[in-house]
Amino acid sequence: MRHYNGKEFFKPNWLKRIHDWIFGVGAYVKMSKQHVMVIVPTLDRMVTDSIATFFAQCGRKNADPDFPYKFTCGTLSKIQGYANMRNRAAKMFLDGPCDRLWFIDNDTLLPDEIFDLLPIDGDIVTLPYPFAGTFCPAIMNYKDVDDFDGGLEEIKVGPGGIADVKGTGMGCTLIRREVLEDARMRYPPEYLRPDGKPCTLDDEPDAQPAIFRFHYKPNGEILLGEDFDFCIRAKRLGYSIRVKLTSQCDHLKTVALNEAREHILEMHTKPRADTQVIAV
Repeated sequence: MRHYNGKEFFKPNWLKRIHDWIFGVGAYVKMSKQHVMVIVPTLDRMVTDSIATFFAQCGRKNADPDFPYKFTCGTLSKIQGYANMRNRAAKMFLDGPCDRLWFIDNDTLLPDEIFDLLPIDGDIVTLPYPFAGTFCPAIMNYKDVDDFDGGLEEIKVGPGGIADVKGTGMGCTLIRREVLEDARMRYPPEYLRPDGKPCTLDDEPDAQPAIFRFHYKPNGEILLGEDFDFCIRAKRLGYSIRVKLTSQCDHLKTVALNEAREHILEMHTKPRADTQVIAV
């Protein structure tokens, strides 16, 4: 697992590629796995047991020559606002050679069959997970993405439990490179809220490209988060959004994570009553 500071870069091993090509096309093809970048937002780099287990699984998958995917895993911390964090992650992703970006939030509990998400054909692919503190999955399927008062559309489930939807949260979501590279998915740097005020809560001037931003009402109030806004714009451009309904993640409450973090920090920074402090 690596922790990114926003200045990471990649260097392809061209000598090995040439060697594999000379000594057999099969060896070259086997080496050409689909490269997935996994980014997890964290509080001071601490991850849950579920995420730590997932990172370890990715490491074992990378060592398997027959597994068709390879992973670059990392965390982002101390960045204000989820939209800003996702923009930073998108920039790091686009600066490298990876094929898909996999957002996994640190308060997401992953199922055992998490890697079944990878073979699904879709521009944006996700597992359902409930809104924090509820049993309602973070899936949006309005009849008209431009009219939230028009009602919801029935979700039609296809083979393998795969369904096309119009929006999803980003708690466990794979995004193809083509979507993030599309210039039409980017907000201009001078983008303002509908009420004319700048979006300074979760966006910083250096967090470009500005792909993720909140979805605002005409009066400037936040209507949707950066995840659903991203999906609405992607759907308008014809990109597919697919969800695998045969499995789902669980979603911890953020407040529970905050409380756990404070408790852990207190345990590690303050001497307990029954602990003798010895000066060495």
